[in-house]
Amino acid sequence: MNESGEDMAKSNEKRLDKCIEQAFQSNPEFTTWFLSRTGFANDAGVYRWSRSDNPWSTHPQETIDPATGEPVVKYVQSETDILVVFSRPNSGPFALHIENKLENGSFTSGQPERYKSRVTYWLNNPKYGAYVDFETVLIAPHVFFEKHRIDGEKFDRYVSHEDIAKYLPEFRTSGRGTDDDRVNFKIVAQTILRAGIWLIRHGYGRLMILPYAAPSGLYWRCAFHPPECFDEDVYRYTSGTKQMVLRGDPDIVMSSTMTPQALAELIAERAPRDVLALCEGKASQAALDWLQQFEKVLDEGYIPEAFNNDDDPAAERWALLGDDDSVGKMASQPGYRVPS
Repeated sequence: MNESGEDMAKSNEKRLDKCIEQAFQSNPEFTTWFLSRTGFANDAGVYRWSRSDNPWSTHPQETIDPATGEPVVKYVQSETDILVVFSRPNSGPFALHIENKLENGSFTSGQPERYKSRVTYWLNNPKYGAYVDFETVLIAPHVFFEKHRIDGEKFDRYVSHEDIAKYLPEFRTSGRGTDDDRVNFKIVAQTILRAGIWLIRHGYGRLMILPYAAPSGLYWRCAFHPPECFDEDVYRYTSGTKQMVLRGDPDIVMSSTMTPQALAELIAERAPRDVLALCEGKASQAALDWLQQFEKVLDEGYIPEAFNNDDDPAAERWALLGDDDSVGKMASQPGYRVPS
């Protein structure tokens, strides 16, 4: 594989790492199913903390000295792909250390063995979630597991990409990233708009939602802003960034597991404090009534656009764009004014 191919594979693997982490964070159905495949199936585990940025450390590893045949301890460096920690009602927290492999991947020498020694070394360490129990889990396509079964069985559990794909479509192609399996524009737009709705209903009742097309007509955009403050963004998105819905550390990429509430909470967490404060307050009854109408429009599959009215581009009614190129209209958000 050439360098660009290796880079692409690594990028796809990281994308799937983040996807499954977000699923644990925001998809209880997936979490319950995944835990049912582990030894913690009956522990009523609740998501507590996670990392998918390859946490690593130096740790002791017992090996056999080839010269003497005696066990010796050496210090090695290694990493976990995805670390997820869960709380449970009747005992201390437990962790899943997940190794993610793509179809054409491979194990490095001693990698499965280092998982066991590393995760044991991290027990009770607050830096890694202070877990008191753990399992190691290999997730990979069937073809990878069959090819590397001896090393694969050194993990406590194996869960196939094919099974995960029943919940997370991104895993259908083992991370090769075909366009068919990526989250499409409508899902991205709908999730963003519903995140705005969630914020209005949960303490940011003065927040304004502004969906519109770029002047070129090539991109759909959406901004959340305080009343009458079009240049002060709580949040802004352009379809030019595709599935990248929130920049930061880390960047947030839309996946099939991302819920409007999860995105809304991330937006609120990263928004400028002073700008977000201007949106605080209880939503008016007119705004709440409009949200119901807005949700109905979204349920019907439409995506709204301001400034897209053939009769009067400056009108305060928004255009509704459907799958079949149909165009409808809806009232704009109460308090909305066309920017001058």
